[in-house]
Amino acid sequence: MTNGEVELDAPETVPGWPNRYRVKGTVYFSFYDSVGETFQNRTRGVEVILEAPRPRSVKVIEVNTDWTPGR
Repeated sequence: MTNGEVELDAPETVPGWPNRYRVKGTVYFSFYDSVGETFQNRTRGVEVILEAPRPRSVKVIEVNTDWTPGR
């Protein structure tokens, strides 16, 4: 990977799970394809589930990516 950027939306509470939050966003990244000898740009959706019993105590529970082509 040669370059990357992440844009995240505001956190949403996860219904039924105290202190858990869902954050959705988009990941942009570039990489060098050594087979084709070209640079490639990709975009992927991402969802992160967090647990935060206190504002400064945040734990990442799960990270999910959307590998749908063309996204």
